[in-house]
Amino acid sequence: MTDHKDSLFEFSTDESSLEHSSSSSTIYKILSVEDDHTYQAALLHGLRGLRFEGATLHILTASSAAQAADILASNRDISVILLDVVMEDDDAGLRLVSTIRDDLSNNETRIVLLTGQPGFAPRQSVMQEYDINEYWQKSDLTAEKLRTVVISNLRAWRAVHELEVARQGLQMLVSASRSLAAKTDLNLFCDTVLSEISRIIDATRGGIVCARHHLDDTPQNNRVIARSGSFGQHEQAKEFASANLSKRLQALWQKALASRSHQFDSPYSVLYFDTSEIDGYCYMMAVESSHPLSTQHIKLLQVFSENVSSGFNNVALINRVSKLAYQDTSTELPNRTWLLRELNSMSKAEFKDHALLSIEVLNFSDVALMGGSELSIQLIEALCRTVRRSLPHIRLVARTRDDLLCVLLKRSEMPDAPSAISLTDLHLALGKLELHVQTRIVAMDLAMIRREQVDDALPLIDASLIVTRQRQLSYLVLEPRLRDEIVQRYKLLQDLNAALENDALFLMLQPKVHLKSGRVVGFEALIRWQDNSGHFIPPDQFIPVAEAVGLIGKIDQKVFEMTISAAEQLYHLGYQLPVAFNVTCADLTTPQFVSNLLVAIERMSIPTDMLALEITESQTVADYEQVNPILSKLIKLGLSVSIDDFGTGYSSLAHLTNLAATDLKIDRSFVDAMQNGSNGEHVVEMIIKLGKRFGFDIIAEGIETEQQRNMLIEKGCMFGQGYLLARPMPLQQVMSWLALQPQIEQATV
Repeated sequence: MTDHKDSLFEFSTDESSLEHSSSSSTIYKILSVEDDHTYQAALLHGLRGLRFEGATLHILTASSAAQAADILASNRDISVILLDVVMEDDDAGLRLVSTIRDDLSNNETRIVLLTGQPGFAPRQSVMQEYDINEYWQKSDLTAEKLRTVVISNLRAWRAVHELEVARQGLQMLVSASRSLAAKTDLNLFCDTVLSEISRIIDATRGGIVCARHHLDDTPQNNRVIARSGSFGQHEQAKEFASANLSKRLQALWQKALASRSHQFDSPYSVLYFDTSEIDGYCYMMAVESSHPLSTQHIKLLQVFSENVSSGFNNVALINRVSKLAYQDTSTELPNRTWLLRELNSMSKAEFKDHALLSIEVLNFSDVALMGGSELSIQLIEALCRTVRRSLPHIRLVARTRDDLLCVLLKRSEMPDAPSAISLTDLHLALGKLELHVQTRIVAMDLAMIRREQVDDALPLIDASLIVTRQRQLSYLVLEPRLRDEIVQRYKLLQDLNAALENDALFLMLQPKVHLKSGRVVGFEALIRWQDNSGHFIPPDQFIPVAEAVGLIGKIDQKVFEMTISAAEQLYHLGYQLPVAFNVTCADLTTPQFVSNLLVAIERMSIPTDMLALEITESQTVADYEQVNPILSKLIKLGLSVSIDDFGTGYSSLAHLTNLAATDLKIDRSFVDAMQNGSNGEHVVEMIIKLGKRFGFDIIAEGIETEQQRNMLIEKGCMFGQGYLLARPMPLQQVMSWLALQPQIEQATV
């Protein structure tokens, strides 16, 4: 949100689509999240006609964080997000960053934060606390800078995306290659080659040695991989000098190395295999036969060597692919995949005897931005060395994220709190530069999770780091209660998705009544969820999760469909009682939701005044300009519109006079407060007077005592709902209940 109209862009009134035709099939998606429509239009105009390497740019827009979350849930391939900080709430944009990175697990999309009010989100603290890629004040962002920012971030996203796609492909390739190739281990492969050569030329009384030589090393620097026969006396895994050979074989070795080819001088042979294009090495085999080699023997060796050469290249390629798939290419440290493989390879007993220590570098993106990738790599390498010095008995250090090291070590080797905290404030020497580095550490005992759930270990670490950041801690030991909270939230999300797929959500209807007569005047539809075990999950548990990951739109769509069905059934049984359902501003600002709602209303078999809509005051105020016209249209169609929780959203009188609504609902907190002092009574009296002054019907929520009911009647409130009057009921129970109620207005069917 911005307090000024940005004049840095000049734009026409033509607001046609930014999507242009292109011969390229590649489409890059950009999401602009901005609640200031003027600035949104300026951004769209600034990006008009922009193309990236001939590819189409498709611009999506959202005017709130909630609407953006819904768009992101259904568009996983968004490349860049231009994100306003202050929208429906002061920190709406920052909460959306957490939703993107944590709840949606989207670490590829580039996030460019825009703010017109830097005081709400200072650059230094935001860059430290949130995983964003760039931060701009709107006043500094000219049209030229905007296009440059978008192009540079598109280029960065493409590089990250291609690397991720390649890594996934390499992992699949490694698995496939290892299952197809009989011998992929270098030592085993060399042992097999020696055995086969010995059989071909009958070198059982001679000897064979295989050594590896890096082409940048001196000719004398060779490393033994396998040996047999007369060469078995040389100690394995030691440097091998060609001077250990006989003079004839030594000369032949040097000649093969210089010419990079096989050399034969019966009874000696030196075979040369070049894999330098893959790994910089060559492999050489010195063969000493106990008898002179015949021409046939030499030909057999030459033919067999072709297969051996392919085998060495295959081994080198597979090892290279393994390195790319299981190692961080910048530091050659094991990566996240390697760590998971290591955890999966451990026995149950071994697994329970180990722990993970995760070390997150703060402000890592700033270091990379100021010093480039080389400095950031040096930082990680220096941190790794420091960790190894402090914890000398660790099993593995893996770089699982650009800014995160995960240390696998025995529980007995876990540092105590002071030792761990000492790693959160470091001064690291990076060449001639000394860098002050702060970290955030989470320690997790692997005994806390079952061996069968090893894949949950790293997500638990990630979630715990988020908690550590939220609590402003530098060190956290993951306790069972926190683990259970994180696991429960993830399970709840999985179950909620399943419930939506299986139509497991259902409605309860709570009656609205005339307070004096007790006559039923309508219902509010309330969403409920009962899991497979028969347990009811409260809405205040699953609705926030749904809002965080963009599922709330699907739930609200389901609710209005079920509400229409319930209203139709009541009407056709002879009850002329409107049924209200709840919507959010994100729903009403989503064109598809509004379109579906209008189509459903048009197809109803009952009068439109049998349907009502409820929306909270705070959301109406936040998106007043967008929501008010839509509510007006619905009222014209015959629907009632109630402003829920009235008094909590700080509506201005100007908004109230033009508010597209028919009813105001007094929030239950004010109803409760009536009995606790004069302030509560004054608020209720004020709402009732305002409602009457501007022609709204007044409905009180949360009435639970006769005293509350009588006080509301005395103050002039005509309608209410609450447990005193009637509890929420399923539709079938409502029908039975209605049959016992007097003075029910019958519908003309």
